[in-house]
Amino acid sequence: MKMIFCKVLNLPLYLHIIIMGALLPMMTALPLIAQQAPNPKNAGANSDKIHITSDKLISHGKSGYFEFIGNVRAEQKDTVITTDTLRVHYKKQSENKNNPLGSIDAISKLEAIGNVKINVENGVAETDKAVYLIDKKVLVLTGPNSKFTSGNNTISGSKMTLHMDDERISVEGGQQKRVEAVYYPD
Repeated sequence: MKMIFCKVLNLPLYLHIIIMGALLPMMTALPLIAQQAPNPKNAGANSDKIHITSDKLISHGKSGYFEFIGNVRAEQKDTVITTDTLRVHYKKQSENKNNPLGSIDAISKLEAIGNVKINVENGVAETDKAVYLIDKKVLVLTGPNSKFTSGNNTISGSKMTLHMDDERISVEGGQQKRVEAVYYPD
């Protein structure tokens, strides 16, 4: 039997498909939160609302981001992100003398920093830092113990890069720890 290997992970194709099946729900979690910023016009009827709680909120108007600090919890539908700090970067549409923030055009980047846990329908991602670049549709998990678990199956490494557009993933090991994937067949 000829094995087809996935270039990104250097794994047989069937393992790549299984890993992608486990990671796909997580790959869609941050884009949902980032792309569906609350619209005040639909605030009463929005079932896709994003609910963020934290100990503290700081607006960095000139720098273009909000920073939620301490016991942060962001929820949307079945996705829950908990972290020490969540930075929501945005693009300004225009300057406005009456509103120093200007008009917020769109969210450009999300950063979850410190004890990051992303719960999705089929699994949990745990990492030190998660960055989602909206325009590029790229999610990067970094930290020596970054891990995604779905049931008993896990994949871990120091850096996990998920490309949403073409459903491509790259997992890198660190200086002291190699990439590890554990799969239990049904």
